[in-house]
Amino acid sequence: MSVWMLLVLVALAATVYSFVCGVSTMAVDGEVRHVSGEKWMFLRVGFQALTAALVLVALAME
Repeated sequence: MSVWMLLVLVALAATVYSFVCGVSTMAVDGEVRHVSGEKWMFLRVGFQALTAALVLVALAME
């Protein structure tokens, strides 16, 4: 397994983790949901962009 593949898998795991945390935060009712849920979903989008960029770099390196 190459280093790039490992980085892609770590970024993918971070994306899934932030998605699960964001969805579970939205299931809670109250003010915390709006603040924390938005933060988690913003992180998810960032991790998705990072994952996509790493996949492109990994493909270019092969």
